[in-house]
Amino acid sequence: MIYKDSKGNLIGNRQAWKDCLFLGKKARQWKKGRSAYELADFMMNQSGEKEIARIISDILQENVVFEHAIPEMEVRFDEHGHGREHDLGILAERNPENAFLLELNLKWTSLLEIAYKKFT
Repeated sequence: MIYKDSKGNLIGNRQAWKDCLFLGKKARQWKKGRSAYELADFMMNQSGEKEIARIISDILQENVVFEHAIPEMEVRFDEHGHGREHDLGILAERNPENAFLLELNLKWTSLLEIAYKKFT
């Protein structure tokens, strides 16, 4: 999977994830044990991609391929104010004609565990 920030800059490791996204006031959010840091570590240094893809594939009962990911992805519903930021947005495909967006947020590991238990 290819990781990029919202401006299209490649993110190749946890440090680059921090350097691209956690500047200024947001820098205080980058701490071990906080969701952004732990998600970056899980996805970049552990088996996060494979584990989440496996869970989603099991739920959908189809093979899922993760294409691109955008940490701190902003989703806007209108032109007013600031949109909703998700810890990670993943563009995924079930097949070439059926792409979807997976959005991971705070408490992401707990939510995935709940979803996995509910749908399997």
